[in-house]
Amino acid sequence: MSFFSQGKSKSDDDECRARPCSVRRSRKSGNIRWVACSLCDDWYHLKCSELSESLTDAQLEELVWHCINCKSELQCMVLVAPHD
Repeated sequence: MSFFSQGKSKSDDDECRARPCSVRRSRKSGNIRWVACSLCDDWYHLKCSELSESLTDAQLEELVWHCINCKSELQCMVLVAPHD
């Protein structure tokens, strides 16, 4: 999984793909952590991703995470997959 803490590579000008974005609504500043979907590579604030904000950078590095859009697509693919 790709992730960044504010100041490493992602900036306030980058856009979180979550709708609604809870960080943008709250106008929070400070250490904002980002995660990328393992499938589509869209970026989300950790707070907007439904992942625990207590995860360490090492845990996030090992994690495979799918955004809500990719989760929905994966579920649809499972539902329509042909059975042998």
